[in-house]
Amino acid sequence: AQARARLRELLPTSTRSAPLLVHLSDARDVRGWPAAHWIALVRELAQSGRSVLVLSGPSEAGLGEELRRALATHAGAAHVVGQRGLRELAALFAAAAEREARLIACDSGPLHLACSVGLPTLLLAGPQDPARTGPYPAAAHRVLMSLDELACRPCLQRRCAHPRGPVCMTELVPQQVAAAVLRD
Repeated sequence: AQARARLRELLPTSTRSAPLLVHLSDARDVRGWPAAHWIALVRELAQSGRSVLVLSGPSEAGLGEELRRALATHAGAAHVVGQRGLRELAALFAAAAEREARLIACDSGPLHLACSVGLPTLLLAGPQDPARTGPYPAAAHRVLMSLDELACRPCLQRRCAHPRGPVCMTELVPQQVAAAVLRD
């Protein structure tokens, strides 16, 4: 009940479409996405009229603050909150699932937690193999990868050996992600 009240406080129910949750990831993690990409995605989704709730955990606190500053003057439905623990995050995800929300995230614990409570997800996939690492069950979730075919993907590595860095993530552009989300 507390999570539902918190979600109502953070996400207006007046919009016609289901809310979106975005869980940030640190670009220093090979599975993460660049800060500029997150900012552009949230701006585009909010400008489309969707309610967007941006979440960040302890390891993404700096990125969460950067996003909060970048969106401070932006008139949209974006909010940035840090969760206080997995129990609170699971409750928030369960409440969001009741509102037919969707989570956009990279391969991370929060993405798999969302799957476990029935919140549909859009996985921004890079070095991982979604057939091996999820999300599960696959029918309830979508996977999005960069358009370029990379011989090194999936590598399942924690460090990128590509000469230009983790292009499997950096070339997955915000416009491509927004288009996939808004198509649903």
